[in-house]
Amino acid sequence: MCAYGLLGASAGLHHSGPGCEVVAPASGRRWHGSLVERIDEVRVGLPAELVAPVQRAGAAEAERTGLETTILYDCAAHGLVGSNEWVFGRLAIALVRVTADRSLLEDELRLRGLLEELEAR
Repeated sequence: MCAYGLLGASAGLHHSGPGCEVVAPASGRRWHGSLVERIDEVRVGLPAELVAPVQRAGAAEAERTGLETTILYDCAAHGLVGSNEWVFGRLAIALVRVTADRSLLEDELRLRGLLEELEAR
Protein backbone atom coordinates (compact mmCIF):
# COMPACT_ATOMS: atom_id res chain seq x y z
CA MET A 1 0.00 0.00 0.00
CA CYS A 2 1.26 3.43 -0.89
CA ALA A 3 1.07 6.20 1.71
CA TYR A 4 -0.67 9.38 0.56
CA GLY A 5 -2.71 12.39 1.61
CA LEU A 6 -3.81 15.81 0.45
CA LEU A 7 -3.16 18.98 2.44
CA GLY A 8 -3.80 22.54 1.34
CA ALA A 9 -2.98 25.86 2.92
CA SER A 10 -3.42 29.57 2.53
CA ALA A 11 -0.98 32.25 3.55
CA GLY A 12 -0.37 35.88 2.90
CA LEU A 13 -1.24 39.39 3.82
CA HIS A 14 -4.73 38.52 5.07
CA HIS A 15 -3.20 36.59 7.98
CA SER A 16 -1.24 38.23 10.78
CA GLY A 17 2.08 37.25 12.27
CA PRO A 18 4.29 34.24 11.65
CA GLY A 19 3.25 30.72 12.54
CA CYS A 20 1.09 27.77 11.57
CA GLU A 21 -2.48 26.91 12.38
CA VAL A 22 -4.61 23.92 11.43
CA VAL A 23 -8.16 24.92 10.52
CA ALA A 24 -9.03 22.08 8.12
CA PRO A 25 -12.40 20.52 8.85
CA ALA A 26 -12.50 17.26 10.76
CA SER A 27 -12.80 14.03 8.85
CA GLY A 28 -16.09 14.02 7.05
CA ARG A 29 -17.86 12.86 3.94
CA ARG A 30 -16.50 10.18 1.66
CA TRP A 31 -14.71 11.41 -1.47
CA HIS A 32 -16.17 9.49 -4.37
CA GLY A 33 -14.08 9.44 -7.53
CA SER A 34 -10.67 9.65 -5.85
CA LEU A 35 -7.76 7.96 -7.60
CA VAL A 36 -7.50 5.30 -4.89
CA GLU A 37 -11.21 4.68 -4.38
CA ARG A 38 -10.89 1.02 -5.38
CA ILE A 39 -8.36 0.23 -2.64
CA ASP A 40 -9.05 2.73 0.16
CA GLU A 41 -11.86 4.78 1.62
CA VAL A 42 -10.92 8.43 1.12
CA ARG A 43 -12.56 11.10 3.27
CA VAL A 44 -12.51 14.87 3.04
CA GLY A 45 -10.99 16.58 6.07
CA LEU A 46 -8.28 15.87 8.59
CA PRO A 47 -8.77 13.33 11.38
CA ALA A 48 -8.18 14.63 14.90
CA GLU A 49 -5.14 12.38 15.38
CA LEU A 50 -3.35 14.07 12.44
CA VAL A 51 -3.91 17.69 13.56
CA ALA A 52 -1.07 17.75 16.13
CA PRO A 53 1.52 16.15 13.77
CA VAL A 54 0.65 18.70 11.07
CA GLN A 55 0.90 21.54 13.60
CA ARG A 56 4.25 20.32 15.00
CA ALA A 57 5.87 19.71 11.62
CA GLY A 58 4.62 23.00 10.19
CA ALA A 59 5.68 25.05 13.21
CA ALA A 60 9.16 23.50 13.30
CA GLU A 61 9.68 24.16 9.59
CA ALA A 62 8.29 27.70 9.89
CA GLU A 63 10.86 28.42 12.58
CA ARG A 64 13.66 26.80 10.58
CA THR A 65 12.86 28.77 7.40
CA GLY A 66 12.04 32.06 9.10
CA LEU A 67 8.49 32.10 7.71
CA GLU A 68 7.20 35.66 8.03
CA THR A 69 3.48 35.04 7.72
CA THR A 70 0.83 32.73 9.09
CA ILE A 71 0.09 29.60 7.14
CA LEU A 72 -3.36 28.12 7.62
CA TYR A 73 -3.73 24.45 6.78
CA ASP A 74 -7.31 24.77 5.61
CA CYS A 75 -8.18 21.75 3.47
CA ALA A 76 -7.31 18.08 3.53
CA ALA A 77 -8.27 14.61 2.41
CA HIS A 78 -7.04 11.32 3.79
CA GLY A 79 -7.39 7.60 3.34
CA LEU A 80 -8.44 5.30 6.13
CA VAL A 81 -5.57 2.95 5.21
CA GLY A 82 -3.05 4.97 3.19
CA SER A 83 -2.64 8.11 5.32
CA ASN A 84 -0.52 8.55 8.43
CA GLU A 85 1.34 11.08 10.60
CA TRP A 86 4.53 10.87 8.54
CA VAL A 87 2.77 11.68 5.26
CA PHE A 88 0.88 14.64 6.68
CA GLY A 89 3.98 15.93 8.48
CA ARG A 90 5.89 15.90 5.18
CA LEU A 91 3.01 17.68 3.43
CA ALA A 92 2.95 20.35 6.16
CA ILE A 93 6.71 20.89 5.75
CA ALA A 94 6.42 21.13 1.96
CA LEU A 95 3.70 23.77 2.20
CA VAL A 96 5.81 25.87 4.60
CA ARG A 97 8.80 25.63 2.25
CA VAL A 98 6.75 26.75 -0.74
CA THR A 99 5.26 29.61 1.28
CA ALA A 100 8.63 30.70 2.69
CA ASP A 101 10.25 30.85 -0.76
CA ARG A 102 9.98 34.56 -1.63
CA SER A 103 10.64 33.97 -5.33
CA LEU A 104 7.55 31.78 -5.57
CA LEU A 105 5.47 34.39 -3.74
CA GLU A 106 6.64 37.12 -6.11
CA ASP A 107 5.70 34.93 -9.08
CA GLU A 108 2.26 34.30 -7.58
CA LEU A 109 1.68 38.02 -7.01
CA ARG A 110 2.68 38.77 -10.61
CA LEU A 111 0.33 36.07 -11.87
CA ARG A 112 -2.53 37.41 -9.75
CA GLY A 113 -1.91 40.90 -11.15
CA LEU A 114 -2.01 39.57 -14.71
CA LEU A 115 -5.22 37.65 -14.03
CA GLU A 116 -6.85 40.72 -12.51
CA GLU A 117 -5.88 42.76 -15.57
CA LEU A 118 -7.38 40.14 -17.87
CA GLU A 119 -10.60 39.99 -15.85
CA ALA A 120 -10.92 43.78 -15.96
CA ARG A 121 -10.90 43.79 -19.77
